[in-house]
Amino acid sequence: MAESLQYLKPIYINNDSQSLVLFLSGDGMTNDFEGISKRLNEENSAHDYLSFTYRGSEEDIIQSLPTIIEDSDTIAKQFFTKYKEVHLVCTSTGAVPSIFLLCNPEWNAKIRKVVFLDPADYYMPTSNDTQLVGNYPWGGAAAYSPTHKTVSNMLLEYNGSALIHVAGFTLRNTNGESYYPSEMRHLDHEGGFPRMNQEMVKAFYEKIPTQNKGEYLTLNDVPHAYVRDGMIEKNLSVLTELITELLES
Repeated sequence: MAESLQYLKPIYINNDSQSLVLFLSGDGMTNDFEGISKRLNEENSAHDYLSFTYRGSEEDIIQSLPTIIEDSDTIAKQFFTKYKEVHLVCTSTGAVPSIFLLCNPEWNAKIRKVVFLDPADYYMPTSNDTQLVGNYPWGGAAAYSPTHKTVSNMLLEYNGSALIHVAGFTLRNTNGESYYPSEMRHLDHEGGFPRMNQEMVKAFYEKIPTQNKGEYLTLNDVPHAYVRDGMIEKNLSVLTELITELLES
């Protein structure tokens, strides 16, 4: 597992099901996937649930993405073979290892549904560099104008049968009563832009093959940092309801 970050031990809820929901968050906090997984299990115990993430700064996470991708594949090898079907749910930077899992031919027959929640995109590694290029995803007011292949481009070549949903979050990060000043931890952006550039989020959907396109949804009441900003219990409830609905569709 990654040595440069604090790897968080997976949370595994075993209901003796033949269906697994794998939840991958970005630069996550423990209550991120704990909150979602436990609520999902309360809503529908017909699945088993597996969640994992890393804790570190955004810069650490980005520089270690190749290792995180490798670790997610290790997790898949440990768990996927036990199940008849697998569903992926991911947020933010968790979209990167999710895409690599989705596009891995080894898992084509297993992965049935994917839910991207406000996904982040990055440049693919170059032939001379094993690290993903760039210091951050396109966020806030930053124009989404990639100059070469990004991770989301892998979706163009996807040839599996999964149904893929995408949801973009348009709400600026808020403390529940008013917006944080933009200088505070970069939680907000000048001009009222949401955390993720919405053109970037839409690009995920546009690159999905027609036969795999699920729904594209816009959430106007949940911030990107949904376990840190705004009304956290409400955020978790809204996302749990959405994920449950999409997995059962």
